[in-house]
Amino acid sequence: INAEYMGIQNGRPTHKPTQMTDYESGRDHGVAQYEKTSLGPAMPALFHEAIGTFFIALTVHLCVAQNPIQHLTGVAIGAIYIAMTFAGGHISGSHFNPAVTLACLARGCRDLSPPKAGAYVVAQTFGAILASFAGWYLTDKLFSFAPACWAAPRGDDPSHQECFSPFRALFIEILFTFALSYVVLQVGTTKKTQGNHFYGLAVGLVMTAGAIANTISGAAHNPAVATGAAITYAVGLVDSSRDRGLEFLWVYWIGPCLGGFLAALAHLATNPDAYAVRNYSGEEGSVRR
Repeated sequence: INAEYMGIQNGRPTHKPTQMTDYESGRDHGVAQYEKTSLGPAMPALFHEAIGTFFIALTVHLCVAQNPIQHLTGVAIGAIYIAMTFAGGHISGSHFNPAVTLACLARGCRDLSPPKAGAYVVAQTFGAILASFAGWYLTDKLFSFAPACWAAPRGDDPSHQECFSPFRALFIEILFTFALSYVVLQVGTTKKTQGNHFYGLAVGLVMTAGAIANTISGAAHNPAVATGAAITYAVGLVDSSRDRGLEFLWVYWIGPCLGGFLAALAHLATNPDAYAVRNYSGEEGSVRR
């Protein structure tokens, strides 16, 4: 073997140690290790993202259409999320949510390039749209996410309703998607929790808590799921209320995506050592970001 070709001369390396971060030197659970930045090798991950988001969105639709008891709906959503996360965490990282994908991208997950993140979002949204049409077919019922309303009769108008403002809905979507993304980053992309067997359970429990506690915005916490519901609602109604499905969609994109981005910043603040530059000998250098 030509030692000089291998970068070794007189028993010493002939090149400088390559600088890399903690999360680059170890396996990053945010995206499966074998994936590359090209979309070809990522097709299994895209299929899993579409399949997982499909069943999550279908569970949401069926629960809302057939079972108005919010506590049971939250349990069902958490359960399917746990199952799908464990089923394919090794394939795609099991994001199932554009906001989580944005959080992983902002966090700097090793194999998640911007083009691949965009492909994830497309796959997730496609799966959610298919699920909403399937739910419509199965139940013959439609729904869309919007700020919650309640009966508030006024004088000669017994049908009058009061509703939460879109900005309250936006705020709570930010909060609970932040919680979801923060847990995903901590248990799924942090080297100190590498190889744990509770990541799916942790993420599912956050989903359950958010679905039960959030009675203000409808507890979407997922732009893809909200988009699927909004599109089927707009397509299925032919009267003057058809635009209601799309009226508040901005709330369910801006809120969760902002929550995901803030979660990435929180991960940086709570794991500064994960962003420290190290060489192969283990010596710590300056902080890259």
